[in-house]
Amino acid sequence: AHSFAAVNGIDSIIADTYSGRIFRGNAEKLPFVNDSFDVIINIESSHLYGNCQQFFLECSRVLRENGFLCWADLRYTYQLKTTMIQVQRSGLHLITTEDITEQVLQGIESTAARYDAMLQNAPYLIHLFQNSIRTTYCAPGTKSYERLMKREKIYICACWQNYKRIKFD
Repeated sequence: AHSFAAVNGIDSIIADTYSGRIFRGNAEKLPFVNDSFDVIINIESSHLYGNCQQFFLECSRVLRENGFLCWADLRYTYQLKTTMIQVQRSGLHLITTEDITEQVLQGIESTAARYDAMLQNAPYLIHLFQNSIRTTYCAPGTKSYERLMKREKIYICACWQNYKRIKFD
């Protein structure tokens, strides 16, 4: 195990919480100087970015030499090759990757009933959005769940290392 001196985060809405460690920003233009971090952790968010290539370039820029990007996200299976090429073009080198779809499905199956019960007890206004909410957490019976079951979409976990072959000004 390694100790750490600081943990920083970014969010497009929330800032100035946790003693100033959460900064307003976005992943396509990280509000940090070059060579700032040893590790970046990005979980289940990059599929929502407008320009993933720019996100991976930003990771390469702010990671120190030999720093790591630890990433887990979902992709349509036909998008995965493009994502891996984008990361490689950013100068990051793949260390390990693992398909974690089965574990995610197990997690969904163990939590969906509880979430469904919470929805049933929610105010009427929330009930109006019940189908959309269930789709968001991939509840069994939704199209999002079926895409995972059919492996049209998969969850991938990966770690890349920054060898700093790309120089940023």
